[in-house]
Amino acid sequence: MVLAHDVRATSLRSSQDEVMCPVYLNRKERVMISLIVWLVVGGIVGWLASLIMKTDAQQGVLLNIVVGLVGAALAGWLISPLVGVPSINDNSFSLGSILVSLIGAVILLGIVGLIRGRPRA
Repeated sequence: MVLAHDVRATSLRSSQDEVMCPVYLNRKERVMISLIVWLVVGGIVGWLASLIMKTDAQQGVLLNIVVGLVGAALAGWLISPLVGVPSINDNSFSLGSILVSLIGAVILLGIVGLIRGRPRA
């Protein structure tokens, strides 16, 4: 008599292209989870950058997400090659990647502030 397979006992797979997810999630579900995590982490990074640059009162949730993700892209282009740590846009969620992305978001807000002619506090 064969007992039903316990899904919780299923091992985790890991590859270069995929975030570690339980095996029982299909590809579409893994992509959706990765997208949600990417947006949430990008929003947090954008919010922290706006607090550092004192632009939080001018920004909403969507702009915080945009600043976090575009700042992470800027960091991936400028900072990652210098320090050897990927940004959050490289499907890497570690403390180093969040810090690199935060630095990129702060640089982005600084550039936007210079273009808009906002006086520094």
